[in-house]
Amino acid sequence: MGTGDDVGGKDSSTEDAAGSDRHILPRGEAQRRVQLGALLVGVAVATIALPSLIMGPGDDDPPATSPPPMVVSAPASTPVGPPASSGSPTPVPSSAAASPRSGAATPSGGSASRPASGSTASGTTPRCAAEPEGNDVTLTAAVSCGVYNAGFGNGWRATGDGLKLLPGWKVPDTGEVGLRVERTRPGLPQTEMALIAARPVRIDGDDVLRFRVWGGRDYGTVLRVSVSPAGRGMVTVSAGADRWTNYSVRLGQLTGAASLTRIDLVVAADEVPQVNRFYLDDIAIVG
Repeated sequence: MGTGDDVGGKDSSTEDAAGSDRHILPRGEAQRRVQLGALLVGVAVATIALPSLIMGPGDDDPPATSPPPMVVSAPASTPVGPPASSGSPTPVPSSAAASPRSGAATPSGGSASRPASGSTASGTTPRCAAEPEGNDVTLTAAVSCGVYNAGFGNGWRATGDGLKLLPGWKVPDTGEVGLRVERTRPGLPQTEMALIAARPVRIDGDDVLRFRVWGGRDYGTVLRVSVSPAGRGMVTVSAGADRWTNYSVRLGQLTGAASLTRIDLVVAADEVPQVNRFYLDDIAIVG
């Protein structure tokens, strides 16, 4: 072959001193291969990391669920031990049965609730409270046995039909005061007033209703007295004019009931029509 053929037939390989061929890349080819390799590595990394970034951590993992914790507690008053056999009640310790569950204190030697003052344990209607005496007075919410004594006793009030009631009025020609009663409708054949207890008062047949009357001027006063609940009638009293007359009547003659709620006094104007005013005082239930 000529010289021109040898020169035209040469390629990019050369032979080193040992006789082996060494491939020589064109200029810039090595840099391009390095850039291509870096690009392939970046694509691979992005392919692996991108789903994790989109889905978030643990999105493709099934949710971890666990049953709620079980809390087992035993009452302090119940001993822990083997369960009772089916169909038989579990015995309760005596200490647990004796202690109140609500935490309220129960008085020793008595019941949890106490009867009201003046009443019995069976819940009967209480008796009236005795009238206070002396300078040291103990107050009570019970209805007083003193209905009127210079003033209405605790738990008592008065109403009048055709009558005006004036407590604490001075009695003529005396230094005393009493409940002044005036007729406001003289044309009626009879007018009445009532002394009413706030609550029923237990009475016995031997209890006595006590009162006194200052009779109307010149003609005196006639009253018909009864109680409620009624059942055995009434009594009539005739008070002399311009003086006090004391009266007492056994309640068993007026009612057979075990309690009393009111005392009724009717002015018998049909018997003494001229009476216009009179006075009452010292009205009480005496046991």
